[in-house]
Amino acid sequence: PHIRIVMQLANSPAEKALSCDMPGRVRFIPLQQAAGEPYLAPAFEPYHDDDTACDKQLAPG
Repeated sequence: PHIRIVMQLANSPAEKALSCDMPGRVRFIPLQQAAGEPYLAPAFEPYHDDDTACDKQLAPG
């Protein structure tokens, strides 16, 4: 079966926007299935090296 990857920037569970200029860790979250095909979206979660969440905001785009 084919797996479609849906790229999107997702907010963290705490509703914090992706706002760090450091590389984010990637986790995969399941999306709705359509026509029996699995849809996955990588959610980018920025972290500092000490594993704390980033709080520095970047301009959109």
